Amino acid sequence: MTMTKQKELLVNFLFIGLIVCGFQLKGKNSPEYDLINHIVCSLDENSLRREFMGLELYKYNSYKSLNPKNRISAFKKVNFDLDSIFNELQREQIEVTLSSKKSSEIEKKYLSRKNVLFPQNGKKDYVLKKKLYTISYPIISKGLNDHLYGIVIKSEVFEFDGFTNLKIYRKDSDTWKLIYEELIGMS
Repeated sequence: MTMTKQKELLVNFLFIGLIVCGFQLKGKNSPEYDLINHIVCSLDENSLRREFMGLELYKYNSYKSLNPKNRISAFKKVNFDLDSIFNELQREQIEVTLSSKKSSEIEKKYLSRKNVLFPQNGKKDYVLKKKLYTISYPIISKGLNDHLYGIVIKSEVFEFDGFTNLKIYRKDSDTWKLIYEELIGMS
């Protein structure tokens, strides 16, 4: 085994170990908050649920269940395969991330858009005459060709009507580019 390969394995094991031990990237400059800020800045209204949506609500508890190619969608033919952007080790890292403890609430101090409104805890279902957005804690992983990818679920509700999407982003230069979006729920 070459020295470069040994170093790569060591870095990957350290990364997995940090995730398993509950290490969480925090702060405005973390890739998670970089993607959260990208999403929040693109919202056409400013009501955001402070609590992160749980991926388990949509039965995304493993890499296999998260991969769109493994689902049959009632809304459209699914033709996106996460295997095309992640190698086996990266898939294992996503699997570990899915099972690790994540933050449960958005830290407002790390948001670049300061006029974001968080509804009162008792008003979880809707905000009268305003769209209410909810996002999941982003899954961030390096992929093939060292691109950084972010996977998130975003829900948008206007009073009692809404929809939920799985979104996959790729970091290009200084911005996140949406590369896949799938409607996974409507109400």
